[in-house]
Amino acid sequence: MRFPNAYDGVKKIYTAEILSIVAGVLGILTAIMGVFAAAALTTGTGGGMLAGLVTGAGAGVLGFIMLILMIVAFIMNILGVSSASKDEEMFSQAMMWIIIGIVVNVASTLLGGIKLLSGLLSIVSTFASFMVTYSVLKGIISIASTICDSAVAAAAENSVRFLMLTYLLSAVFGLVGTILSSFGTGGGILAAILTVIEIVFQLVSYFIYFGVLGKAKDMLASV
Repeated sequence: MRFPNAYDGVKKIYTAEILSIVAGVLGILTAIMGVFAAAALTTGTGGGMLAGLVTGAGAGVLGFIMLILMIVAFIMNILGVSSASKDEEMFSQAMMWIIIGIVVNVASTLLGGIKLLSGLLSIVSTFASFMVTYSVLKGIISIASTICDSAVAAAAENSVRFLMLTYLLSAVFGLVGTILSSFGTGGGILAAILTVIEIVFQLVSYFIYFGVLGKAKDMLASV
């Protein structure tokens, strides 16, 4: 095997992406349940309040499971990028953007009370996430070019264009949703709907990325 570290790393990133997809699906369900819970609570009736509380509790449980999966996926991604960087320099850039993303997310948490600033930091976080994916794909392209696997290189190149669009749309909906959430219950419901749309775009990007990682894993296993 010519690139054992890259193979081990891409395999871990591939596993992390599976967990991210599952977390994304749970995120959609959580957000949808959140919308229904908010709508039920606004009815003011006893039955509506009870339905809202039950649905909200269910959303909380799913949200907790989603959080655990995201944490595990994040750790697996770091381990994968770290391993792959030993064989290909572009993966080192992915690690740099992971660190930037961590710093931005911490800042966003600390400044969560300032809606607009929190929304802007969310965009920066989305950009850092895209750059991690971009750097990994560029690393795959570099290795594929080295071993003359034009099919994998082309798949990775094409996915970059699609991912740019999905991440851009995700960032826009995330910012608008953050702003709307400060406008009472109605704004909160609209924000939750936009959150569902944002997660859908993220899920699309996960599947695109997942497909390329699968091809890269098979490529590295065969050389």
